[in-house]
Amino acid sequence: MFDGSRDVLNERCPELGDNYGITVGLVSDAPTVGTVTYGSRTKYVHHLKKAICYIPKQSISETNYKSIYVHEFGHAAGWFEGHCQYYYNGEVCVMYQVPNLNNDDLHWYDRRHICQIYELLWQGE
Repeated sequence: MFDGSRDVLNERCPELGDNYGITVGLVSDAPTVGTVTYGSRTKYVHHLKKAICYIPKQSISETNYKSIYVHEFGHAAGWFEGHCQYYYNGEVCVMYQVPNLNNDDLHWYDRRHICQIYELLWQGE
């Protein structure tokens, strides 16, 4: 995890732009261990050896930072391709494409998706 000013982090990772944070995984040398179906999309699961999170210093609360860190760590832990696309019963998943900055509790959908990824990783070893 890297934090610092937005200018410094944009020098290291131009993809950060104006985002709250970004996670960069080194997929090029990571073997594909399988796929998971997410809605109507198929996502490839890679055995990442390294992921780097960039979270710039911002004028937000500690709770907001915690939400961003949990969201970005979700990417680093394996939810690498994309985001959750749906609200569920009025609740927003931690991995929603525009995170709810007051939510750092994994929703059942977040937990299920991470479990699918790790089941594939365990089978691949």
